Amino acid sequence: MRLLVSTLVLFLGLCCSFSVNYVVNGDPDTDITNEGCNPTTYSDGDAYGVAVKEALNNMFMTTPFALGYNYSVSVKSNGDSGLAAFAYGNCEKSLMATDCSACMIAAYNDVTSLCNGHMAGWIGMVDCFIGYLPV
Repeated sequence: MRLLVSTLVLFLGLCCSFSVNYVVNGDPDTDITNEGCNPTTYSDGDAYGVAVKEALNNMFMTTPFALGYNYSVSVKSNGDSGLAAFAYGNCEKSLMATDCSACMIAAYNDVTSLCNGHMAGWIGMVDCFIGYLPV
């Protein structure tokens, strides 16, 4: 039975693609120096998008649905609703943060909270993707 399910998932994956769109609302002027990171640049939306996109990519690749699927993640942000995730985006680009690993963990936590508070397991990701898949 497990083999049948795995085969079915793989078969479906070969002919399907995911496109995930995130719209993040928040305050673009928030001070991001309080989160253990010290980014040297501030780019409204872009750095936050980098963090969310990378977190989603890595989380999705841990799901049993990842094998064989083509998927893309795009992020649109009009502000910063996750300070540490935003800071991690800058941290990754500039490598000037005081603690990049802490920012990375916080970015993952922020993405999980965007997915209705679920942990980064496949059940949570299914709920998350159902909520954000374009029709």
